[in-house]
Amino acid sequence: MMPSVSKLYLALVGLSVASSTAFGVQPRISEIYFNPPGNPDVTSTGLEYIELYAGINQSLDNYYLIALENENDEFNSQNPGQIENIFDLTGMSTGSNGYMVLAMKNSPYPQLSSVAFSVAVPVIPAQPTPAESLKVLASGAHAYVNRDSGNGFGSGITSSIGHTGQSAELEGSGASYLLIHVDTMAGGVAPVLNDDLDLDNDGFDGLPTGWSIVDSIAVLGEAGEGYARFYADVVFAPGAIAGPPGGIEPGATYVNTTPTLNEIEYVGRVGPNDGASNWMVTNLTNDSRSGYTNALRNYAVSGDHANESNPEVWVGNVSQPAGFPYGTDITVTLGGPNVNFVVPEPGSFALASIGGAAVLLGLWRRRAV
Repeated sequence: MMPSVSKLYLALVGLSVASSTAFGVQPRISEIYFNPPGNPDVTSTGLEYIELYAGINQSLDNYYLIALENENDEFNSQNPGQIENIFDLTGMSTGSNGYMVLAMKNSPYPQLSSVAFSVAVPVIPAQPTPAESLKVLASGAHAYVNRDSGNGFGSGITSSIGHTGQSAELEGSGASYLLIHVDTMAGGVAPVLNDDLDLDNDGFDGLPTGWSIVDSIAVLGEAGEGYARFYADVVFAPGAIAGPPGGIEPGATYVNTTPTLNEIEYVGRVGPNDGASNWMVTNLTNDSRSGYTNALRNYAVSGDHANESNPEVWVGNVSQPAGFPYGTDITVTLGGPNVNFVVPEPGSFALASIGGAAVLLGLWRRRAV
């Protein structure tokens, strides 16, 4: 999602036109596939992935994608707000189409598996770097695929794509995903695994010094977790919040996806602006009646398989929206704009000098997919 006009087209006081080449577009979350169907061993099958977008060939130094625990209980005895996954994006960049992918070891998606690593053999084979984990996809996207010793995304010294986690995969029950920027000049430091950003389980305690949230989305995988606590601007969950200690942040939007969607496995953008209407959540399937094949790995919108109807999908507050019928292929867009996504052309911006200040001009070109 690109920022709204009011956020994006701000005066950049003190900058000159000469400095415009150092300025980029704020990165955004595009897709998170966190729970493939059938409960496979994702750390060995490599099916989970994350997709982001920003400007063309844009550095992601000092950006982190973190996942916060959602789950709590009526006794307030769990640890919502605890950091359970960290992806350090320093050393990575988007590709020529503005997109980048974080993928598991041996990812089977043909967009990835058919492409060789840009560096055939790491300089130190036992310690591949993010640059040595890069695949440039046919779409132009940069895909960073774990090629270290750990399965899945790896963790710490077993991950070549900057992942540290409580496990080498994303939590299947969902999480609050925050894309953050850490300003080291302001004293900001990197996130630390297991740090708790909500010690009292009642909302953010305040962001650490130098941190800013540039994008966020929260999902709950299945019904029955009514006491969950969420930390994103938009939340999708199958069921209502039961009440304290569950809840959302002030100003956040909560979308209850029941009764038509009782399990969420995937979240992706369908619009370039803020708000729930710019997000789609669905339950994906590998049932052959949807058109799925192992060769294509084209996981599709699930539903009533016998009648090929009743798609399990929401866009914003709309259940079973037009444009997402049963069997809509979702993962085939990996490395590019999502299905039915109208997106500002990455990198289409300019800086002009007005009265000694640099102002970002809105030159976004829009395209439908």
